[in-house]
Amino acid sequence: MNLNRTILLLVILFTSNLLSQNHGKWVIGVGKVLISENLTIAEARHLARTRARNNAIEKALGVTVTAEQFLQKFELSRQSGDILEAGDSFINFIRESRRGKILEQGTWQEKDTVLVYGESSLIQKIVRNRFLVVPEEKQADPSFQLKFIMGKDKYKAGEPIQFEIEATLDCYVTIFNLASNDSVYLIFPNVIEPTHKLMAHQRRRIPGSNYTLVASLPEGKDAAVEYFIAVATKDPVTFRVGDIIKPGGSYTETLKTGLNEVWRWIAEIDADRRVESIKAFKIFR
Repeated sequence: MNLNRTILLLVILFTSNLLSQNHGKWVIGVGKVLISENLTIAEARHLARTRARNNAIEKALGVTVTAEQFLQKFELSRQSGDILEAGDSFINFIRESRRGKILEQGTWQEKDTVLVYGESSLIQKIVRNRFLVVPEEKQADPSFQLKFIMGKDKYKAGEPIQFEIEATLDCYVTIFNLASNDSVYLIFPNVIEPTHKLMAHQRRRIPGSNYTLVASLPEGKDAAVEYFIAVATKDPVTFRVGDIIKPGGSYTETLKTGLNEVWRWIAEIDADRRVESIKAFKIFR
């Protein structure tokens, strides 16, 4: 009898432990989006809710590396001239992000606030909700590969830059430029080449014949290192720059802001639905 009771107690404890793991954690998630001409109110609400969900996952599960730690490592690698290590640190930072799954949620709360930038102002939509989050581990798809081909890794200021991309599966490609002026730009897709679908094993040259990308250096610099970050996704996921543009500014005004936006956008995509590639190159006068 005592043995049966002991076994029953162990079964109850084991089952309770499994249930507690599956129950996850309740957290508050908050999402913010600036409403601009690039976003309708419905699109802004949808994007804000997506960010609130991901904010909840990040709060519940965390990430193994903070954005500040990554940026410090990236800058040290870049300044020391180890451009490959700097690129690797970005990819590793993305892959160390943890994903989760939302099982339940409460009622959405929403409000709009006005942000003033000099003589201009924008409306920011803020949403929040309660979410029940559990871990969900997904691995990268080994059959999904992305090639980023550059003819060379050194360019003179004023020289045009071209490269080619090729993927093993049908996908959608987004490319960012970590520029020498410490800004981050979305260079593809763009208004001239809005279609970013790439068929499997199709090699595409960027830029096309109707525009050029030119190597440039900020005033006072004789040489610098820049990076292209290419992200291929199985689904048509759009990186929206409208909500992070300040009136009269560039896509992102600081390296930290830009890298955080790019990292968070990539981390929101399941690991088995994306692949990344980064290329470093030098520019000199």
